[in-house]
Amino acid sequence: PGQWVIIQGAESPVSDEAIILGVAKDGDKEIRGKVLTYAPLNIWKDIAVPTSSPSPGTTELLTDTLQSTAYWSFDVQYESQSGNSLLVWSNGDNGDTSITGLSYSVGTGGASSWSPPLDVPSNGLDLGGKKIRHIEMASNPLTDEMILVASNEDVIEFALVWDGSSWGNQQLLHAKVSGDSMTDVNVAYESLSGHALVVFGMAEETIRYVTWDGSSWSKSSVQ
Repeated sequence: PGQWVIIQGAESPVSDEAIILGVAKDGDKEIRGKVLTYAPLNIWKDIAVPTSSPSPGTTELLTDTLQSTAYWSFDVQYESQSGNSLLVWSNGDNGDTSITGLSYSVGTGGASSWSPPLDVPSNGLDLGGKKIRHIEMASNPLTDEMILVASNEDVIEFALVWDGSSWGNQQLLHAKVSGDSMTDVNVAYESLSGHALVVFGMAEETIRYVTWDGSSWSKSSVQ
């Protein structure tokens, strides 16, 4: 593997475990991960997800088909109640009305074992046949829910809700906007209500946002 140039990490809410993901510099274009399984003894192990092709086994390489290593095209979070972990990364596929171009794997028991990678569905959102460049995720502090926000090559930005077992409640934040940035989208949860706030830009000097109350999205507002 090449030199890591972008690193993302998350800590377990129920143990001393932590996960980091890294993307290797241009030329390698790889995403790999490591798990700190026992902090007092500084014990690390490589993340290895199941594979079916070319033969059954495991791989420490989540992808080597990134178009660029200049973006946050991967993330990891832990579910707040179960302690299971969720890896999401750009797999190099073009997003359309059925798939986003993202893959995900669930780590049960924290990160002791991983599910085979699956496609993150777009559930009808029109993503224009472009690859994902930037993603961010946040975990609900009260439940196992998470929200993922993403931006693709056309700067189409959207959000999806993870309910602990599947993706749904998709929300298009905005369609293609000329001059917009691919990194001007993020999400955070309120610690007491469990509601979420998604903020994003549209190539203008204002901040736009929507909120998620656990069952529905608000209309877009301007701050």
